[in-house]
Amino acid sequence: MDRAFFEKMVGEVFENLPEVFKKKIKNVAITVKDYPSKEILSKVKVDSPCFLLGSYQGIPLSRRGVGYSNVLPDKITLYQKSIESICKNEKELRKKIREVVIHEIGHYFGLKEEELVDTEDVDVKLMKKIAQGDLSAFRPLVEKYQNTIINIIYRYIGNRSEAEELTQEVFLRVFKSAKKYKPRAKFSTWLYRITINLCLNYKRDKKKIPMVSLNTPSENNGQEIIEIIPASKNSRPDIILQNEERNTIIKRAIYSLPEKQRIAVILQEFEDLSYKEISRIMKCSVSAVESLLFRARENLRKRLTPYFR
Repeated sequence: MDRAFFEKMVGEVFENLPEVFKKKIKNVAITVKDYPSKEILSKVKVDSPCFLLGSYQGIPLSRRGVGYSNVLPDKITLYQKSIESICKNEKELRKKIREVVIHEIGHYFGLKEEELVDTEDVDVKLMKKIAQGDLSAFRPLVEKYQNTIINIIYRYIGNRSEAEELTQEVFLRVFKSAKKYKPRAKFSTWLYRITINLCLNYKRDKKKIPMVSLNTPSENNGQEIIEIIPASKNSRPDIILQNEERNTIIKRAIYSLPEKQRIAVILQEFEDLSYKEISRIMKCSVSAVESLLFRARENLRKRLTPYFR
């Protein structure tokens, strides 16, 4: 993203802060950089620049005495590339910028890191409860991710009933792993990795992937599981048939991709995950993900060109 546009969004966040905040924020400079320096990373004890989204440098309000005067401005810095790497679209980007800004303003007011951050998200807390024998914690975890997992598996194997069975297997593995689960990454990353491994094992165990007719409704709790091309508003039979034919052609093209390319396409195009998230799920570098998606799109283009202008 263009730096000027990013800085404009940062400025808008500050303009929209509550007046009670803005009145107390004085002698503070706001800057934007691509990534934090090695010195900053060392100071805050963070290994990768991607994991630090912002920083505050200065003397917090709570530590200023009567002798505080004629000093350089405090500095709040946002790291553009780090923030962009975890956001899927402009809406998420604006939300994340606001979160980072408010977090660093908290440091300006004198709040410590542990007072600003809940180190355990809801998923991790649920897993801990499951590990302690609280079976009631398992249901909200399943309800939260069930549709997503069915989507991923269905798009990979093309069989709804088997996708539902494999989804049960995914959550069975989650349940059995609760006691040894360690939150080294986001819970969703760990869950998707289990799902992808299960899909790969399924592929190796099956000599042929069954094709599913798109004429058959695919629903889960009343929701559509997969829709590659949005349904046309025009209900004419010839238009409906044309869309069904397109769906079948596109679906076959996706199924024809090599395993890793297909997984990358499903996670990026359908689940809207960032390259960084996909790299963690697939245990490869971001550049490897970019290469997989590039080759997948080239393959899809070659296969679909004869059918679509």
